[in-house]
Amino acid sequence: MSPGRGSPMVWLVGDAGAVKHVGWRAFEDHDPVEDSEWYRRELAATLRRAAIELRVQPQGLPQFGWRDRSVGVRVDDDGDPAWLRLVVERADRDMGVFWDGNATASVALSGMRLPRLLRSWEREEAGRRCRADLMTYIDQPVCSPTAALTGQPELAEAWWMWLAGTLSRLAASSTRRVAVDLDDFAGRITVWDPELPVTVDRWVPAHGDLHWGQLTGPDFWILDWEGWGLAPSGFDAASLYLHSLAVPPIADLVRLRYAEQLDSRDGMLSQLYLAGRMLDRDDLPDRAAEAAVFAEAGRLLDALGASPQAYAHLRGPEARRT
Repeated sequence: MSPGRGSPMVWLVGDAGAVKHVGWRAFEDHDPVEDSEWYRRELAATLRRAAIELRVQPQGLPQFGWRDRSVGVRVDDDGDPAWLRLVVERADRDMGVFWDGNATASVALSGMRLPRLLRSWEREEAGRRCRADLMTYIDQPVCSPTAALTGQPELAEAWWMWLAGTLSRLAASSTRRVAVDLDDFAGRITVWDPELPVTVDRWVPAHGDLHWGQLTGPDFWILDWEGWGLAPSGFDAASLYLHSLAVPPIADLVRLRYAEQLDSRDGMLSQLYLAGRMLDRDDLPDRAAEAAVFAEAGRLLDALGASPQAYAHLRGPEARRT
């Protein structure tokens, strides 16, 4: 549970200096089921029904998203390739921006390199809501099979220019959608230091989950805009940087190109928030990646003026003795 929402957080320090949160943040939970194989079969069956309703023919096996919250498959849409993505949630849960993010991005962010919505299908059944979006198919591989880099992608200068232009245009756009809630933002940051002031100078539209599993190459596209909306300035750059730390040459490139955003107070707070989220979710591929994120969190805390005593319990045994 987050501060102010129940019992206090408990953190463990691993032997490689990485941090693990032993609890699950309930407001990010997606109701994990005991029989995951059964749940995947149910998702796949609903995806097939959506394909029939949307008059498309699945091609290949379904691919499951984060914690099996979504499932997608390439489809044939009257001779044209397309992508069908299904999301299922409890009917009594307010999904907020995540329910129609890809659809709204398709309309509001015209001209940017993102999948376009073709048509949608919704249904409520057995206490769950289902939404399937049929989108244009992006025939490019993602830069990484995992959110955090584990290898070095070969990216041309033109690719980096597309990224910069897209993030600049996105930040200059207009929306009332909220990608990052201020209470959640402050709650994650104050886990590190309860006394650290958390204020945001500027809120701008952001992708909200920018990592290497959402970016394609060699041709540039950004995938999965379900959670886009307002976030602290520099949030997307912070996310990309932290997901690059395990591959220093790429991390250095991101830092060089986005230093102004990363070194602003909004950018540093965003990095600290994201570091906590990445460690809490247990999504990083190995201990080395975890240790790199944790080390960056320590640097940020020092730069933001946090009290070392406030987060000493999160440091390794050697650090605590100094």
